[in-house]
Amino acid sequence: MHIPQLQRVCLCILTVLVCMSCSACLCQARPTKAQAGMVVDAEAIRASVAMGEAYLEAAVKEDGSFVYLYDPETQQEVDDYNVVRHAGTVWSMARALRYLDTSSDGSPALAWHERADAMHRAADKMLDWMVPCVPGIDTALCMRNSKWVSKLGGNALALLALSEIGLLHLESPHLSDTTSVQYGVAHYTPYMHGLAAGILGCMDGQGGWDHHNFDCRKGTTKSGKCSFFAGEAALALCRYHSYSGDTDALEGAREAVTRIVADQDAALEASREKKEAEGVTPKYTMDHWVCIAMSYLNGVEPLPSYLTDHLREQAVLMQRGQRTSGRYLGGYQKPPAVCSSATRFEALVGAYSVLCADQTHTAGSAALCTGIRQTLARGSHFLVSSQYPAPRSVHTESTLVGALPPQDGQAFSAVGGWPSKQNDRQIRIDNVQHSMCALMGMAVLA
Repeated sequence: MHIPQLQRVCLCILTVLVCMSCSACLCQARPTKAQAGMVVDAEAIRASVAMGEAYLEAAVKEDGSFVYLYDPETQQEVDDYNVVRHAGTVWSMARALRYLDTSSDGSPALAWHERADAMHRAADKMLDWMVPCVPGIDTALCMRNSKWVSKLGGNALALLALSEIGLLHLESPHLSDTTSVQYGVAHYTPYMHGLAAGILGCMDGQGGWDHHNFDCRKGTTKSGKCSFFAGEAALALCRYHSYSGDTDALEGAREAVTRIVADQDAALEASREKKEAEGVTPKYTMDHWVCIAMSYLNGVEPLPSYLTDHLREQAVLMQRGQRTSGRYLGGYQKPPAVCSSATRFEALVGAYSVLCADQTHTAGSAALCTGIRQTLARGSHFLVSSQYPAPRSVHTESTLVGALPPQDGQAFSAVGGWPSKQNDRQIRIDNVQHSMCALMGMAVLA
């Protein structure tokens, strides 16, 4: 695998500068029990997001595809790919550039354009996968995978990513000048409209979708559903509305969220009836996409009480099982896992913005809101300290998997990436995506 020399140089420069400026605020390797009451550290988060964005920037190859799965032990790319995760990762890159692009940075416009070039190449790769495949809707587009199968989640995350890039262009002074004309908003707008038309056109009239998978060559639906696809579609419609003002998209998102919540509540109640008699905690469907979508919808118009009630119960359940002390403080699962922990934090950030933004806590009790803040503070520690650090920084290793093996300086670097879990050192792009998005959400609590 060959990564362009310029990308390697840019990554090294950025990560070293980040660590020189912010290394003192990064978390220590072994937390004490007293740290369970820690607060969110905005500087540590910013440094971590900058390193994660630099990792993804360097991971974009010349053809726009990512180094999807990387093994730091062998310093080799692992042969695997997923276009749905490709789209979600592009979304996180656009979010990170919006988050990092502040007036205090002082970087010249050209430098920011060069940093955004990798994101644009990855976005253009998605355009290569776009095909018309919704019968009866001439304007609709879908994103197909290598087997020519279109998935609702892939279409949704592609729309989410392009909408976020559109918002980045509209809001960033560094990307609104003539240096970025080749990637102007008009470049992506037709694809946004086509994806939105396809997602809305396939809704069943009851807030759901007739199918989640479609064979673009045969023109037939395929069996199988993913529990996250509908939530991804709801959030995508929200962000598309934010960019375009399309009221049909906003209404589609509302209908989808209402349906998803009704289905989740029914499933939770059935699980509760079955499990409580056995003294076991009932299972629940944790969908971070829906929680983020509800946060957006609440910003447009306050959510009805049955949706805030749902969020409140989800927030209580999602705090359970977090490690509150020890080396893996803030993480979830056994062995501790990055992606599943980060998605819980994304969901809790969404819930907090609805239940606790009002200082009077009219939608959520003061105790619940304090609990969420503590959970997210521990979570920010877990994510920052689990990340592969830059050389010679105070943060000398990932608390999850230990120090990086020596990097030969020629191969693609693992610095800035996140390992999958305690017993898996490999970096998959969605580990970085979800960790960065969770941390950016947590930053508002600092």
